[in-house]
Amino acid sequence: MGIWISSLSWTLIYSMGQGVAVYAALRLLLKAVPVGAPALRYRLSLTAMGGLLALFVSTWWAQLQQFSLPAQQVPAAGGNISFSILRATGNGTLVERVGAYPLLQVILPWLSVFYVAGLLLMLVRLSGGMVQLQRLRKYGNSEPEQWLNDAIAGLKARIKYTGNVRLLLSARANVPMVIGFFKPVILMPVAALAQLSTQQVEAILLHEIAHIKRYDYLINMLQAVVETLLFFNPFIWLISAEIRREREHCCDDLVLACTQAPLPYASALTALASYGGTTSSLAVAATGNSHQLFNRIQRIMETKKSPFSYSRVVAALVIATAITGSLVWLSPSLAAGKKPRPDATHAAVASPEPAAVLTPDQQETNQLIGRMLGDGVIDENDGFTIEKKQQQLFINGKQQTDVVAQKYLANIKQEAIKVRVNSFKERLMQHPGAGLIQILAPVMSSSSCIDNSSNHKPGC
Repeated sequence: MGIWISSLSWTLIYSMGQGVAVYAALRLLLKAVPVGAPALRYRLSLTAMGGLLALFVSTWWAQLQQFSLPAQQVPAAGGNISFSILRATGNGTLVERVGAYPLLQVILPWLSVFYVAGLLLMLVRLSGGMVQLQRLRKYGNSEPEQWLNDAIAGLKARIKYTGNVRLLLSARANVPMVIGFFKPVILMPVAALAQLSTQQVEAILLHEIAHIKRYDYLINMLQAVVETLLFFNPFIWLISAEIRREREHCCDDLVLACTQAPLPYASALTALASYGGTTSSLAVAATGNSHQLFNRIQRIMETKKSPFSYSRVVAALVIATAITGSLVWLSPSLAAGKKPRPDATHAAVASPEPAAVLTPDQQETNQLIGRMLGDGVIDENDGFTIEKKQQQLFINGKQQTDVVAQKYLANIKQEAIKVRVNSFKERLMQHPGAGLIQILAPVMSSSSCIDNSSNHKPGC
């Protein structure tokens, strides 16, 4: 459990630095791409979000592998059950800096706790939004008049979409929206239908069909999942806002390309904005973000396109590449993960207590604890006491059966062994100045957290 907590805590810290680099690179690229090319801006923003998620997952995986490395080398590691995990993982500089501040050592493990708690709340939020959409789809809806179905068929032909689209009149929806991917449904509020002209209704329906054609509902759901997983990172929300803004711009341009009449469309959006109310972020609504609606209407009426400059794009790509290249520094675990395993082994041997000075008794003690940790018989977070008296084995004061004793005491020549490690809570209270890894995983990181019969050091 200590390995999972440590790896997740450091991953959360690295992810913040990665977010800075990815978002800065995205902003540079968006500066080079004109506002008249929303499709390209949309793809760049999606790529940034996917890249940030990939960095988070790969960093966590690399951290898990590296924090687990010493546990896989129990017989050959440093003396007195000591492992130089800081150097073996390649993260020594950052960890040692944190180690200089005891308060940070106490706070850092709780980052994982706060992340899990926040993730649960975000999952509840996501589930609530999905339930809300299902209720909108099932309740308070009625079939439209035939002229609306005919209008849908004509608009599909105009926008060159051949899939199925169903239109329902809703008494519960605030604004027109699309729900569903495999069987998409357009919900048109009854109140909006009564106040909009035929031309305005067709423009709004065309906007929703554009969302369906572009698979925006599915992408929006995946986007919500990424926001849930990386909720702690403010840059994921900034990137997500860019995605939603450019998504609406793409659909606006499709509508204008099919109608060539910006005024009815802009007036329809203005009328919808006056209805107010809230819309689930999981639905793909015609109004999009209400705070961005005014800018959309202004953009629709201006209908000006900025010149596309390839030189600006190339310059932005060069700068963005340099920024994203810094992710190797922001994610030292990734760089370390590319190194062959023998390098990590050599680093572990280079600890203050090298393997060369291990006595046979110390090697046997390491071997015994390594076997039990690997089998899950003992847990350094719960604390444990191991005692060997001749061929008898005691774990937490309880004598084990002959079968268990024979399994773990094979090849152990010492007549007596006693090792004690206190629980995580006790270690945290007794040693606030100890290193993070010493507190979370004392058996795998520091002999100062061990009390054994050979040196009688106080257990953490």
